Amino acid sequence: MKKHELIDNSITKNKKQKLSESSIIKNDTYLNQPFEEFFNQHYTKPDFISTFNTAFRKRLPCKDNFATIIEKPYPIFILENIFSIEFLKSVKWILEKGTIYNKKSNDLYEFYQSDDLKNSLEPDLIKLRETIYSPQFIQLISELTGIKLDNTPDLSAHQYAYGNYLLCHDDDIKDDDSSHGRRIAFIFYLVDENWTKEDGGALEFFDIDELGQPKEIVQSIIPKWNSMAFFELSPTSYHQVSEVLTKSKTRLSISGWFHGSLRTRLSNAKFNSPTSFPQSLDNNFYNQHPTINDLVNPIYLTKQGKKKILKVLRREASIELQQFLKEEVYQKLMDSLNNAKWEENPIGPPFIRRYHLINNEKTVVSQSFHQFIYNFFTSTIFTAYLSEITRYEISSLSSEIRQFLPGNYTMIHDQALDHEGLDIVLYCIEDENWNPEWQGGTHYVANEEELLTLWPKRNTLSIVVRDEVPPPARYKYFISRRGDIGLAIFTGTLAYYFNELENPVVQNDPEKTLIKLTGRRIRQIFSITEN
Repeated sequence: MKKHELIDNSITKNKKQKLSESSIIKNDTYLNQPFEEFFNQHYTKPDFISTFNTAFRKRLPCKDNFATIIEKPYPIFILENIFSIEFLKSVKWILEKGTIYNKKSNDLYEFYQSDDLKNSLEPDLIKLRETIYSPQFIQLISELTGIKLDNTPDLSAHQYAYGNYLLCHDDDIKDDDSSHGRRIAFIFYLVDENWTKEDGGALEFFDIDELGQPKEIVQSIIPKWNSMAFFELSPTSYHQVSEVLTKSKTRLSISGWFHGSLRTRLSNAKFNSPTSFPQSLDNNFYNQHPTINDLVNPIYLTKQGKKKILKVLRREASIELQQFLKEEVYQKLMDSLNNAKWEENPIGPPFIRRYHLINNEKTVVSQSFHQFIYNFFTSTIFTAYLSEITRYEISSLSSEIRQFLPGNYTMIHDQALDHEGLDIVLYCIEDENWNPEWQGGTHYVANEEELLTLWPKRNTLSIVVRDEVPPPARYKYFISRRGDIGLAIFTGTLAYYFNELENPVVQNDPEKTLIKLTGRRIRQIFSITEN
């Protein structure tokens, strides 16, 4: 994937979950009714079509008693009271009581999705599908937008429960190598009539910067019963669904695409990674005090402790070292991180990542303890220690100190993939226990299979070996707003790169060879703690 698109395959494939075992009553009341009897005829009036088509083409705002065009960041149609109440209630009943949903979960989204509704045999869903892709309805959407469309069916039902979301993405507008694909994205809302802004689940739209990358949310549409939102797809039609915050309601919708001939292709957006090039190791830490013995828990510095770490890494390719820093060192580090001045706006672009960096202009970096610890982790002293416990020779690294707040995340992206190396993360959080409901774990995946999940743990150093070609991809799960509003994870995130010699050796390694874990799957995580 060049950029994240909403795709059908998900990394987590749960068994189908039937939401109700109630018997399904086959209702064919509407099956043979003509289109006009349950569709709002206001939308078929020539004056309405002409007025709103002009506004859409000229990117102007427009509004009447039923319809609205929002012009920024690009034209978005909202049609209200689109179907008869009785018909839509019948559709909602079958979607809630008689439809099977699959959980869809990966770095981009978490929600429940039905099978493609083009295969449904339920009379009400057949009628809805036939209506949406009928010649009359397709002609209406074509006339409103000026875009020629066909009747290729492409729709499904979605349930967003408490905590579910869909992050920033652009829909894939290309079917194959031909010039045919998705042109219009649409959503029919079947939420409760009392759905409010506080319930979350808003459809949000991003403006773009000079490079065509998503920047900030500039438009938010609250789901409304019996309404339809739709918009033209383009290389910059970035949007998302915000986290659902209500426990008592479900965000129910039917969404899909109208297809047609393409005039454009998705762009290959570029972005500046946190460290564009691996940085060299710091040789100056030798002149600083205290030393590694003053900073690190002594159980990890003993000969026996180092052997145990190496043994686990050889077998499992990952390990967690809890209570890694001495307690007084860790407390001083937390105080420094909490007192640092962090950037108010998260780093982006949002289709890749969203977290905060330290504002070095407002923080006296040279006098900060977190900078001292950062220098330690990027020094030749620490990399020599890593080489000793891993038997890998390290040539360079990339590094960052990050703050993750509710709503922050990182996602998988081709341009963000590192080559083989060691991932080192020091988790800095206040509480001893992290609630998995808050999410925020770091996930490693390969070939759509999840290999390993690391949950934030106080004062814990995680080491993951990524020596396969290509190495497993990784991402930090979206941190839910269900946690404390002041919830924050501080991480020292470092990627250490192996020496690229064909047959490199580690100095002082009695075997004179590197430990090669190529082909080994990361299965589970081991922790070494002081008893």
